[in-house]
Amino acid sequence: MRIVAGSYDKTLMVWDMASGQQLLKLQGHDQRVNAAAFSPDGKQIASGSADKTVKVWDAIAGAESFTLRGHRDAIRAVAFSPDGKRIMSAGEDQMVIVWDATTRQQLHAWKCDTRIVSSAAFSPNGDRIVTGIGGMKKSVSSPIQSNASFDKNIKVWDSTNGQELLTLAGHRYSVASVAFSPDGMRLVSGGYDPTIKVWDLASRREIFTLSGHTGRITSVAFSPDGKRITSGSDDRTIRLWDVASGQEVLSLRKHSGEVTCLAFSPDGHRIVSSSADGTVRIWEAGPGKRDPSQAAVQ
Repeated sequence: MRIVAGSYDKTLMVWDMASGQQLLKLQGHDQRVNAAAFSPDGKQIASGSADKTVKVWDAIAGAESFTLRGHRDAIRAVAFSPDGKRIMSAGEDQMVIVWDATTRQQLHAWKCDTRIVSSAAFSPNGDRIVTGIGGMKKSVSSPIQSNASFDKNIKVWDSTNGQELLTLAGHRYSVASVAFSPDGMRLVSGGYDPTIKVWDLASRREIFTLSGHTGRITSVAFSPDGKRITSGSDDRTIRLWDVASGQEVLSLRKHSGEVTCLAFSPDGHRIVSSSADGTVRIWEAGPGKRDPSQAAVQ
């Protein structure tokens, strides 16, 4: 298994998860890399940057395959569809764009009001996209924003035409991270409140709220079996939660900077975290684990 992470130094790094060995260093973006994702078959990597471009890379050879241009501001999120045929990108120009991964053409593009899209993800079957909104764009005439200027909603869209399907409201401040459950029936969201909320999509209602972080939530993810949620925060901690009980299972405290991104390994036994401290850490956190060991690569 491999890990990919983007950096403020404009590069992407790929590591072997088992050994921590660096496999690739990808260079080509002109500004910081905000997002990166493997294709479902592991043969490609998509990256989104503050340079307003999406780049697709050969994940084996480490060569740039092509660049997608269409955004007018920094890109905050990228993802491949579950079948690998489409790429989704979203960012600070308030746009969500869906691309054909083969022809490299835009399939659909839509604007999320006047708000920055801070997080976005495909549903497990690829028919929907969820977005979290990170705030209103500042203007030259009004560079200062109040809390009321921030959109607190989560939106779900039809990925085939950009039609808005539903809106979920409940966070008091901006939503920084969103993710579908593996069965596509639930969503998890992390906000600046700082709370984590779990939502039922059929009823369009909040199921419960997870509280414990003391800083803004920056990243959330469901485990592959849907039974656990992990969350990262600018309080420098990672927490693991049991979905059935809503109880915190683990609190991981080795990072010395803000936790910027999290992901479970495909088997659900490990959590990978990146941080503003310049490290990527791998945590042993399988089901029933309450005192995980950890290793770090940098």
